Amino acid sequence: MIIRTLTDDDPPILKALSDTMPELASDRVSIHWMFSTFFANTSFVAEAGDAIAGFLYGFVDQVRTDEAFVYALGVTEGYRGQGRGRRLLERFEHAVAERGCSTVVLNTLPDNVRAQAFYRRIGFDEPERFMK
Repeated sequence: MIIRTLTDDDPPILKALSDTMPELASDRVSIHWMFSTFFANTSFVAEAGDAIAGFLYGFVDQVRTDEAFVYALGVTEGYRGQGRGRRLLERFEHAVAERGCSTVVLNTLPDNVRAQAFYRRIGFDEPERFMK
């Protein structure tokens, strides 16, 4: 598996991919474009051969510059349970730590119990904000 930063070609592909993930909020393609344009160095794609296995959109908080926020993390169904989500988060944590962040914050939908269990398992606490 290769984890890389976003490219200009990714937004429509990641939009189509995220639309197959009902646990993610549906976003316009412009949101995907925004991450590939303005937050490409803190947003990542996991590739498995020629396929995209998952992605993470994240950024450093503009006000609390020691905090970073994961906007979206998605792993396609056939690649779940193989450590890809964890590796995407680790890559993000490393990238934002290099920028001076000591805290990572994320939100998930209240009924997404699978994601909540995953985040708790890898060390996120304070479930109202899922901080690590």
